[in-house]
Amino acid sequence: MNLHSSTSKTLWGTAVTGIAIIVVGLIASMLNYGESILWLGLLILIMSPIFGVIVSAVSLFINRDYAWMTVALVLITMTAASIILAAYL
Repeated sequence: MNLHSSTSKTLWGTAVTGIAIIVVGLIASMLNYGESILWLGLLILIMSPIFGVIVSAVSLFINRDYAWMTVALVLITMTAASIILAAYL
């Protein structure tokens, strides 16, 4: 698994998916339907860097680059901890 290729495909895919869902959400909002679709698209866009780091960590594990995989896991842990703290504070 190529690190750069897999990470860029993940980031590109989540960005396109998030934008497409936002467009659908905007159309639905104009028709007085679910605003939640719009929020789902925004959530996907916000989470796309985290998905990229997760894919990078898996790719680094497969390539046996344990030092950088540890850095990616620390980043994922810190991000998860900040999300949990933000939700409960």
